[in-house]
Amino acid sequence: MGDGAGGGLPERGLGHLPAMGRAWRAGPRKGEKSSPVVFWKISDKEEQDGAEDGSEDGRRFRVFARGYAVFNAAQVDGYAAAALPVLPEAERIGHAEAFFAATGIDVRHGGNRAYYRPSEDRVQMPPFEAFRDAVAYYATLAHEATHATGHPSRCARDLKGRFGEEAYAAEELIALSIRDEGVSPERQASQ
Repeated sequence: MGDGAGGGLPERGLGHLPAMGRAWRAGPRKGEKSSPVVFWKISDKEEQDGAEDGSEDGRRFRVFARGYAVFNAAQVDGYAAAALPVLPEAERIGHAEAFFAATGIDVRHGGNRAYYRPSEDRVQMPPFEAFRDAVAYYATLAHEATHATGHPSRCARDLKGRFGEEAYAAEELIALSIRDEGVSPERQASQ
């Protein structure tokens, strides 16, 4: 909902081990600044001989954190990212296409963010081929189309809420309620 700020496809980073090796040899450009990231892992293990740390249920929690300085792939000269697989148009689902066409909602494709813009009463979607699979595309389209049902010409819900406000949270709950458990609208590049 809104203009898509905060959502969308992330910039390509260096996280895949072979890619990191190639990038390390190439190195970031002189003067580029890294971004800090922290890997967190919390584990809870049952103690064999009871609780040594004083907990009554015999469980002990360990927290592991490690910091890294990372660069965006665009900051590295001599690095060519591997091409992402492209979702073929043949994967489109005919009855899903017919359903969304029948809603009469204006759906436009382009860019790297999915959102509903109430001021223009339209849904903006990344290209079909940018998604991991057809299910991810249609789950995202269904989410944004659900926001579009709040337009004054339809159900007239309050779509003016900003992130963090109660109206925004209520609208997101409505849009999320259409998802089946196990349907995840993640796009390829966000993996």
